[in-house]
Amino acid sequence: ITDELRREGVARELINRIQNLRKDSGFDVTDKIDVTVFASGDIKNEIEDSLEFFDGYVVAQTLSRSISVSEETGRGAEVEWGDALIRIEVKKIQ
Repeated sequence: ITDELRREGVARELINRIQNLRKDSGFDVTDKIDVTVFASGDIKNEIEDSLEFFDGYVVAQTLSRSISVSEETGRGAEVEWGDALIRIEVKKIQ
């Protein structure tokens, strides 16, 4: 697998997780959101690397105003990411 394909796969997984959280939160299809991904170590690096190349794609697919990655913990919904767990916070923009 090339680096580009790996980055695209990470972006698609992130889109899937965000879309599931939108649905679980009861947001309308047209609601704009802000997203924060809480991860650390290699997972954080992997997501940041992917967003460097596919940020616009992820934002467009999820109707996000912004997507940020943070090492903080404790906020957002816990989601599986490979063999680990990360947290993703999805906030509806008023």
